[in-house]
Amino acid sequence: MNNKTLPYWLAVEESKTVRFSELAHLMAKAMHPGDDELMSYAAARINLETELKQAVKDGALTVRNASGLGPHTFAHGDALQRAVLIPSLDLGPFLNARGIELRLTPHGNGPDYWTLENAAAAIAEQEQWHGGTRAAFQDQLQQAADTGALLILDPRTCLPTLSKQVRTFYEFVTPESVNNWLEKQGAPYRWSVARPEMKPEPQAATPAPVVADSADDGEAWKAKARERADEIIKRQRAKDLHPSQEDIADEIAREFRADGVMGAGGKPLTGAYIKRHALKGISSAQNRQLSTSIRRGK
Repeated sequence: MNNKTLPYWLAVEESKTVRFSELAHLMAKAMHPGDDELMSYAAARINLETELKQAVKDGALTVRNASGLGPHTFAHGDALQRAVLIPSLDLGPFLNARGIELRLTPHGNGPDYWTLENAAAAIAEQEQWHGGTRAAFQDQLQQAADTGALLILDPRTCLPTLSKQVRTFYEFVTPESVNNWLEKQGAPYRWSVARPEMKPEPQAATPAPVVADSADDGEAWKAKARERADEIIKRQRAKDLHPSQEDIADEIAREFRADGVMGAGGKPLTGAYIKRHALKGISSAQNRQLSTSIRRGK
């Protein structure tokens, strides 16, 4: 299957193992990542927990002993839950068959944790060393790690370890530990790690107030005010109510403030200003008088 056509993907760090007990969760989350998909995620996880156990039983999925990483010879019960998988060896085709692309991310390539070889390469680039100097520096890092002069971390826990065999491609160092070692060696340089810039969360832009035209030429807002006045009168008339012109203007003023419609100079339009400049001749009293005269004519 062409990975480009797969609808889902799962990112796992290179050289890190995946616990069998976590695999159903990881796969279900890859297929249903959204907070609004919790029900679908839960159903998928339940089904996957059964499917994965059967896959191990059928030999379709290889699990390994966590201590030696050899194939597990008794993968049942708690032993199966503690078993691990090597993503690059055990997961790729299995995930692909279920529509999930396996994406391996670089192991120990910063910005917080680095393998010795990646740390040496980064410092060599910073100091513009040639390949021979980089290789010699990497050997010095490994020697310091072997003797305990350079603090190293277990990649599985990111905690200090006293491994008897430090591998340049596996164990971690940090920029802080390397710089502490460089300082003790009297090196004239320090390792400066560039970190990705954190983009601020986008803020909702405060809408600019809509500045109404002056009383002399504000035809647009006046027309809107008169339109709203007609709607308010009709709404209130249906309730057999007849609001005064002042009440109508005050209601429109509140709506204009909520909508950000301002007067000249960015000042709020008051009810009195709206009444004086936009509502001349508009009154619910006229309708009431007309209604009364019709009743008297009966």
